[in-house]
Amino acid sequence: MNLKTFDLNLLPVLDALLGERSVTRAAQRLHLSQPAVSNALARLRSQTGDAILVRGASGLMPTPRAEAMATSIRQILENIESTFTPAAFDPQTHEQTFYLMMNDYVELLLLPQLMAEISQVGPGIKLSVQSLAPDLASEGLVKGTLDLAFGYLGEIAEQLYRKPLMQESFVCLARQDHPRIKGELSLAQFLAEDHILVSPQGRGFVGLVDTLLGELGQKRKVVLSIPHFTVAPDIIIHTDLLMTMTKSTAQKFASHYPIQVLSVPLEIPSYAISQAWHARTQNEPSQRWLRGVIESLAKRIADRSA
Repeated sequence: MNLKTFDLNLLPVLDALLGERSVTRAAQRLHLSQPAVSNALARLRSQTGDAILVRGASGLMPTPRAEAMATSIRQILENIESTFTPAAFDPQTHEQTFYLMMNDYVELLLLPQLMAEISQVGPGIKLSVQSLAPDLASEGLVKGTLDLAFGYLGEIAEQLYRKPLMQESFVCLARQDHPRIKGELSLAQFLAEDHILVSPQGRGFVGLVDTLLGELGQKRKVVLSIPHFTVAPDIIIHTDLLMTMTKSTAQKFASHYPIQVLSVPLEIPSYAISQAWHARTQNEPSQRWLRGVIESLAKRIADRSA
């Protein structure tokens, strides 16, 4: 027999015929018509040069050659089925390291609660987190060195998926006992005070707020530019400096430090914190599970900060 010319679609029919020893029952098992199975049996006989099934005293009986093939055919079909069936995913027993990229304020929002949940439901799961660099995030996801990236990601490669997790608005922080600011903040006060700017990419003393003020013909005084958010509350409580940042992170800081969370006297567009992943992992069970855990967690955070 020439395998190149053999119709592999006949294998399930052969398996059913050998198992049922009846064209009628094989047709029912395969959800095919009886004539279709009879035709397939004729083709099997032609391609194998064997009768496959012959009539005996108690009905159809496999030939010796067909009987010898039965176990191999069943194993071949089971192997094919297992190859194309995703492995069952159980976070309780699964072991895997996920490689993530996010900036420090997204770390602050997500990681404590994410690890608390993972430690309960996925004890074999590990996370390796890198600092966010949007260009490197897209490159890492494409190359497969990253599983997920989080934050404001800008333009991403076309083979990547992106889903918004939460919408962020902006507020201003000042220390609780600030000598000039008590619960409210006017634009005049905002411009009169000194400010901290977080510039993760090290771009100096001009950020989004400064660009928006410039469009209004205004300017603030930034006296400190830092690359990370997490040091900011310690600086704020020891100085009179103000800092404009995302509301959810500001609320988290205010729950641990004597800090005022104030409305910004300036219209600043909100933006989405998103998670991004490559198309190759779209349907991979463990990746879908982790994305779902993070999405649920982000929703709870957004609901609390609303």
